[in-house]
Amino acid sequence: MRKLGVALAAGVTTLLVAGVSAQGQLDHLLCYKMQDSFKVNPKSPTIVNMLADLQPEFTQNGCTVLKPVEFCVPASKSVTPSSANVNPNLVGQPLQNDYICYVAKCPKQVGPPAKLVTDQFGTHAQRKYQPVTVCVPAVKDPVGCALSTTGITSAAMCGGACPDPTQTCQFDRKHKKCTCGSPKTCGGKPNSAGLCGGPCQAGQVCLPALQAGTTSLICECQPPPPPVCGVDPTTGTCGGTCPNPADKCNLDPAGQCTCQPPSPLCASGPNGCGGTCPLRGQQRHPDSTSVCTCASLCGQNPLTGTCGGECPTAGDQCIPDATGVGLPRRILPRLDCV
Repeated sequence: MRKLGVALAAGVTTLLVAGVSAQGQLDHLLCYKMQDSFKVNPKSPTIVNMLADLQPEFTQNGCTVLKPVEFCVPASKSVTPSSANVNPNLVGQPLQNDYICYVAKCPKQVGPPAKLVTDQFGTHAQRKYQPVTVCVPAVKDPVGCALSTTGITSAAMCGGACPDPTQTCQFDRKHKKCTCGSPKTCGGKPNSAGLCGGPCQAGQVCLPALQAGTTSLICECQPPPPPVCGVDPTTGTCGGTCPNPADKCNLDPAGQCTCQPPSPLCASGPNGCGGTCPLRGQQRHPDSTSVCTCASLCGQNPLTGTCGGECPTAGDQCIPDATGVGLPRRILPRLDCV
């Protein structure tokens, strides 16, 4: 017998893995040996009575709690198809709490009588029960202030919660560690990584900026920077900022939004239509008034199955061909445009 009181676990460490609903959800405990910093004071030991109300013969009184030895979490179990002697219909109640199991020393007393016990793996004849551990419910606390690679505060290396909610996790340069302290206001100079941090009013963030009349950088509250050059998913157009302010975010020949020297949009020129189109899939061609425009060319709309788009010759109209089917993403022959 390995566990007393709250939960079932067999062996030194129970190895139960995620399962399916047919075999119960979260009705098992997965238990780990661990290193625990908690120390029991031997001068004032904790004495507990474990009252097994549903099975009084297992009740134990006057047990001394000694040291934590296992940490257990609720888990579901699944088994491989080749496993034998498994009864998937025997399930327990769903568990929610984690548990810490302590070695316990209980006074000698007459133990429970022998039992015939059935679990999902088979039937067991058991005798000579001896209490060895007491498992108590436990709750994980939030991760404390510590080094982190995902921090976005003034100390980009620090992250985690502080016991005092008015404090923030900050990097102590003198002692080279993360500590909890009062939040710093946005100001001063960027850190060695070029980052700034500190609270700002709603709608602003703490960013590096040139100090007036100098070439030095300071930290100031500013509006969030605009997005970099890319496709706006709501409109399908290119937009955003470029490293070189003189460049524009436009569609390149490969169909990607890139920073390019400014070029005119679709317009008429000495060599016909020229310039760029703002939307993917559009092409330059003269419209019915011989003015260059950007539009999808004559083809079949895959959503509606109907013909649509511009014809290459002014005055023509995009209609189905002789088979009654448009040619998707291709210019229909002149004969089919009337």
